[in-house]
Amino acid sequence: MAELLKTAEASPPDDTIIKLTAYSGLRRGEVFALRWPDVEWGNGRDGGRLHVRQSIYQGAITTPKTEDSDRAVDVPQELLDDLKVYEIMYPPIGEGYLFRTPQGTPVDPDTWHKEHMVPILEKAKLRLPMTGLHSLRHSYISQLIALGEDTRYIADQVGHSTTQLTENLYAHVFKKVRTEAMRRLGAVMRSNRNPTDPRGTASNREDQGALNGG
Repeated sequence: MAELLKTAEASPPDDTIIKLTAYSGLRRGEVFALRWPDVEWGNGRDGGRLHVRQSIYQGAITTPKTEDSDRAVDVPQELLDDLKVYEIMYPPIGEGYLFRTPQGTPVDPDTWHKEHMVPILEKAKLRLPMTGLHSLRHSYISQLIALGEDTRYIADQVGHSTTQLTENLYAHVFKKVRTEAMRRLGAVMRSNRNPTDPRGTASNREDQGALNGG
């Protein structure tokens, strides 16, 4: 991610497009259909939200793919701070699309991918089949899982209709997280194998007092 963003810095606003996708998990069409009124800035400290109200596909603005896709997505304050700077550089015109042409129309996702994303990936030596903004969405979801976020919250963030869909699509990530959790728990068990009198620890005395009504 760091190398990708560093490479994209040479061709703004590509860096902002990539960063927003990476830290919001939006679908590609949702990213390019965002307008400035869709940004909820919050209190300037605790992050805010992006309201996903439409998408763009093959040049046409559409409603989101499912009812559950029409959603509000929490985003970190650092992303909003970057958007504030970006707004100064690219002030709203026309209908207020974040990522716009000089005429104010939304940037076409397919054209942007071919003319901007592919060269950036190649320059960063990250070019792989099927690599693009959707890969960043996958990384975003995997990161939330690794952070231990609730599955319902993750599904809401990315517009999955059910938690089962999230669990099925990312079963390999959940399995890895659970395996690592058990390894950590095993390490705790090993560290507690020192022979001690369980009655002598402060925590056990407190627990025993609670059982005795103390």
